[in-house]
Amino acid sequence: MRRTYFWGILFIVIGVGAVVKEFVEINLPTSTIIFSAIFIVWGISILTGNYMPHERRRHRHRDSEDTAFTKSESRGYAMQEKYDVIFGDRTIDLTTLNLPEKNRNIKIDTIFARSYVKINPQIPALIKVNAVFAGAYLPNKTNISFGEYTYTTKSFNQAVPYYYIKVDVVFGQTDIVEV
Repeated sequence: MRRTYFWGILFIVIGVGAVVKEFVEINLPTSTIIFSAIFIVWGISILTGNYMPHERRRHRHRDSEDTAFTKSESRGYAMQEKYDVIFGDRTIDLTTLNLPEKNRNIKIDTIFARSYVKINPQIPALIKVNAVFAGAYLPNKTNISFGEYTYTTKSFNQAVPYYYIKVDVVFGQTDIVEV
């Protein structure tokens, strides 16, 4: 819900409440209703990511991609620096990434959700996985439920540029597969 709609609806409700309270013998807790409505809309705005000022939101979407309460898919040719999966299901396809000219960071957060990350073993990558009450499954058949693990692709060499992929999984599941 856009903020302009919220404030318009809020003022209409305040006006209607004042008229009803004046002409009808109903005692409504107007201030409690208004205060509660503000917190409800504010909470919804935070969950949907609409709580940021427009300039920050526009900048955020250049280097971040979010999935909340839905299922989606991303391709690596439009690489983002951050992927958030919250209460959703997302496939992140990083197989089309080019060889990096300098070290690049990618962060994937999976919270109460499932993410499926496809990587190319020919692209050098160091993948650091942190799991908390979760399931993280890596290409070398390692499963992590709690703790930290570092995985490297076959072409990884610390002397040449590579992708550093940090994966955090909390109460969710992430499958990392080489394609």
